[in-house]
Amino acid sequence: MVNNTTVPVECEGHEFSVAIHDNYFDLFFGEATDSRATVGYRGPFKKREDLPQNVKQAMDQHPNGNTWERNNAEYDVTPLCKKWKKHHGPTTEPIEACLLN
Repeated sequence: MVNNTTVPVECEGHEFSVAIHDNYFDLFFGEATDSRATVGYRGPFKKREDLPQNVKQAMDQHPNGNTWERNNAEYDVTPLCKKWKKHHGPTTEPIEACLLN
């Protein structure tokens, strides 16, 4: 586990900010599955009253249970610059490879 933080990463001459979140959870509607097909909310844990209305309504459709599961650390890459998009398109896969090296 890590603390929530933002780190700069350089990849192929471009610098990006990568936000690392350790407080993310999946909320399954009904049965929790390995495929994550029934995940209806992903983000910080919230009390029911603090969830968006559409999430609460979806939870109500599964009265037999909704399950929260903590995720491993998640990361978000800052929006990609025009120069990056010109060379790579909207993909962040090369950035992910830089993170692993």
